Amino acid sequence: MKSLVSGASGGTARLIVRSAVAKGHSVVALVRLKSRASDLAEADLIEGDARDESALHVLEFACVQR
Repeated sequence: MKSLVSGASGGTARLIVRSAVAKGHSVVALVRLKSRASDLAEADLIEGDARDESALHVLEFACVQR
């Protein structure tokens, strides 16, 4: 299964990403700064802000393509 998680460097979303990856799911995750999410390297990290519509389009495209 492929999962899309926004705000992935936050406390709760970080746990969701880790859990999904541990279960073998493919995860595309939106983070503000990749440097603050280096422990989520198993996920496909997309840098951006969830309040920015263009970043959400990039996230959606990444999820569909990968």
